[in-house]
Amino acid sequence: SRAVASAASLEDALKIVTRRAGETLGVSECVAYEHLADSDAIVARAMWEKSPTGWNRLGESQPLSSCPTDRAVLASGRPTLQNISDPELDADSRTEMDEWGEKSCLTVPMGSVDGPMGLLVFWDQERARSFPDDEMALATGLGELAGEAVHSAKLLRKLRRLSETDPLTGLANHRHALGVLATEVARAERGGTQFSVVMLDIDGFKLFNDTYGHPIGDVVLRQVAGLLDENTRTCDVVGRYGGDEFLLVLPETSLAGADALIDKIRSTLREVPYVTPTGDRIPIHASFGIAVYPHDGLQVNELVVAADANLYASKRRGGDAVTGTPEVHPEQEHEQGSFGLLESLVSAVDNKDSYTRHHSDEVTVYALAVADALGLSESSQRVVRVAGMLHDVGKIGIPDRILRKPAALTPAEYEIVKGHSALGEALIAAMPD
Repeated sequence: SRAVASAASLEDALKIVTRRAGETLGVSECVAYEHLADSDAIVARAMWEKSPTGWNRLGESQPLSSCPTDRAVLASGRPTLQNISDPELDADSRTEMDEWGEKSCLTVPMGSVDGPMGLLVFWDQERARSFPDDEMALATGLGELAGEAVHSAKLLRKLRRLSETDPLTGLANHRHALGVLATEVARAERGGTQFSVVMLDIDGFKLFNDTYGHPIGDVVLRQVAGLLDENTRTCDVVGRYGGDEFLLVLPETSLAGADALIDKIRSTLREVPYVTPTGDRIPIHASFGIAVYPHDGLQVNELVVAADANLYASKRRGGDAVTGTPEVHPEQEHEQGSFGLLESLVSAVDNKDSYTRHHSDEVTVYALAVADALGLSESSQRVVRVAGMLHDVGKIGIPDRILRKPAALTPAEYEIVKGHSALGEALIAAMPD
């Protein structure tokens, strides 16, 4: 009991139990199984063998649906002894005992204050056993000792999960996410590999809270957290960094790989808007910042600062943007050098409302397609192009609280929005060309 209590891990504790139990009761093998209630299965955590048999399924999950005897012992909390010489032994147990050359099998529940935590199974290859009362009591007592060890380990696991988990989203919390990042830095340094860190922030999240209240804001946070968890790999770690900010640690992922993942996340966000209690569909957008080890930093704080700086660069661009990736649309870079003051106006609107920029881009594409089909001259098409880009530029004068409101506008607010076309005309009327 003292040895079990001082063991470094559950596996070490159960190794002690199986060895002492097997030697004391004089059996051939002793195996300790943990019961996984969530998956209705058992998994072998430790074993002792008098002589090597070649059996080794440690860590392998076995569904209880294929282990009727084990299920019955867990349900009843009482030991069961099976001998191959028993004519009433069920066919599945007899087949298993024949396969491994076993003559008897004693299955004992590993009891605890919260019920059975698993099973302690004694196999004997030499003889059919009949355990007297004192040996059965000893086996039961050892099972309870092992059960309390499993119970304590489960409590520690639960406490560790609680200490590492954000209670609202179920993701890694701030402290755990940074701990994972520190581990990944050390691993990449040893292996000479690279990895990426992504910071993301939900655009206009304060407006969700202001418009619908914090409980709805919490629903949006959980929705985004679920989408992030579903669209990342099992080796990736997604954490809630704070508020509406999330941190992704992507092992062995280059800048291009991080960019591809973000494209997938952005597509998913577009496809799954938040649906209000009244049935309105509110799109959710996010801004992203990427940092790559070792290019952007060699320490945890350097990578976080780099990713955070890139995130806020995306925010300054109007949101729904990615910073730290190569320019996805080279033609946009050409536009920025071609329009000068006109482009500055468009960028100013984009900083207030990224939807307007995307909409203006699409209007420009369709208008140019019509102009080309009509056979307009190159100079006329340039006018069409500029007009498409600037047709909503008057939105620069609409207050953010109205322009980015994630709900229906009031009549008064709608009147303000309708005034943007006159404001746009006033802005560009005196411009050259």
